[in-house]
Amino acid sequence: MNTQERPMSLERHPVTLRDYRIPTPTLDAFYLLIVRSLRFKIHGSIIYGRSRFGKSSGIDFLEQFLAKKDTTLPLIKLTCQRKKTPSESAFFSNMLSEACHAATSGGTPSALRIRLVNRLREIAERVKSNRIVLFVDDAQRLAQIEYEWLQEIHDMLARHRIALVSFLVGTPLLRGQKSMFQSQGEDQIVARFMVDELPFRGLLSAQDCATCLVAYDVTEDPPKSGWPYTRFFLRNAFDSGLRLGDEGASAWDAFGDAHRQARLPGDVEIPMDYFTRAVEYILTEYVGQDNAKFRLNRLIWDEAVKYSGFTQALELISPGIIEP
Repeated sequence: MNTQERPMSLERHPVTLRDYRIPTPTLDAFYLLIVRSLRFKIHGSIIYGRSRFGKSSGIDFLEQFLAKKDTTLPLIKLTCQRKKTPSESAFFSNMLSEACHAATSGGTPSALRIRLVNRLREIAERVKSNRIVLFVDDAQRLAQIEYEWLQEIHDMLARHRIALVSFLVGTPLLRGQKSMFQSQGEDQIVARFMVDELPFRGLLSAQDCATCLVAYDVTEDPPKSGWPYTRFFLRNAFDSGLRLGDEGASAWDAFGDAHRQARLPGDVEIPMDYFTRAVEYILTEYVGQDNAKFRLNRLIWDEAVKYSGFTQALELISPGIIEP
């Protein structure tokens, strides 16, 4: 039995707390879209996907990744709120708050707009950047007038030679809004905010599953501690060769069989929320059974998929347009 002490309690680990991020194939595509947009000066893209597919956590992951990769690239995340009627003051106040301005209210909408532009200029000039990346989460909640207010910010920054590069992330309603704007001749909105588009997909194959599972085998917390997530919970099994990255086919088959048994419509597509819940169940539920000979099997995966709530959740929602 391995008696090496863990660096923290089980209860404090990010997997137990569900406070961690792992890369996925869709996040790779999202990152490449960002790189391409910055390189070729594409000022706006939409990224759309169904609820629980990991869009919001994906933004958080990319924010952290980009901040480490390029410290001179200003990043701002705006989360759109539900509202009955759009308010110009509330819109600019929300953006001022996300830009960490001390004064987020007070004054006319025009004064708030100028305050916001000056704050964004200050952020860019501090790191000598001529661009700002804006992530807009739940962007399907934006009303047309709010696009026009955002366009004002875009144009005012452009006069100071600062490009606002926007990535609108939301449900499939977002793609429908782009089609609506095109049919109504609102070309200025599409040209600024919706040039490129990327479907935000779940896991679509055993290889996708394996790619995500490998992250549990190599991501350490604390960093460089020698305690990858898998080893933290199943250290004896890990030290004798267990790797979640070898379980891609088993995980895919278990989710696929659950999908078919529940007679869910469409092809198998695993939302990240339910995939990570299944993995977390295995790690936290079987920590007490850890030994050098412990290995996963299909029964364990079936149990984990059932616990994740995968089929129950998808039975309740349509494969079409979803507002979270």
